[in-house]
Amino acid sequence: GGPPCSLLSPSSGPSGSGRPCSCSTDPGRACRGARMAQPSAVRFVLPLLLAFSSCTLALAATTPKAEWHISNSGAWEDESCDTVCKNYDQRCTETCWPATVQGLKVAMEAESTNPCSSVETGPAAAWHPAKDPETTVCYWQTDSSYLRCPEKPATLATQAAIGKFLRRLCPCVPASALVADDRGRTPAVDCGLGTNNALPTSPRPDASATPAPTP
Repeated sequence: GGPPCSLLSPSSGPSGSGRPCSCSTDPGRACRGARMAQPSAVRFVLPLLLAFSSCTLALAATTPKAEWHISNSGAWEDESCDTVCKNYDQRCTETCWPATVQGLKVAMEAESTNPCSSVETGPAAAWHPAKDPETTVCYWQTDSSYLRCPEKPATLATQAAIGKFLRRLCPCVPASALVADDRGRTPAVDCGLGTNNALPTSPRPDASATPAPTP
């Protein structure tokens, strides 16, 4: 019996007594405030949580992830990353070259089988990152700002003669990840570099193009 208990305000006790009203102190009364407040809060918060979860899942589903592959020395030749990725029915992406040696370390450590005995800055080369056939160390540093997917290493003849080739480390993605939308935009790619940035590249100048006349 007795008036119903409401949690809406401290003065909402019976007959305006002014005492706080709670379900634990008034077990014999219906907790009208809790019944009213909880469902309304759930009705407000639950759709937000569901919408956030849906957006997160959609983003994860639409963000392609780069897979790092190493060229196969069993080909007995220097290979470009275009060739390496094609062997996996994928395409090499120019958007994932690590801007720092730390980025390459993170990418290699994330692989199920790390091909590198260690990752170092090393001497600069246009085809880096690549694995040295003698030391098995992977070197990061490049001396080129041009497109690197088509680059082939230049293995020394003495090493090639005994089947030891420089092996490129290549970021590969599904071909659909490189298809632009109607606004010319391609999807962002998860390069596997952690918080480290990627280094942008650009096409080489066309050597056959006629230079502009000097004014």
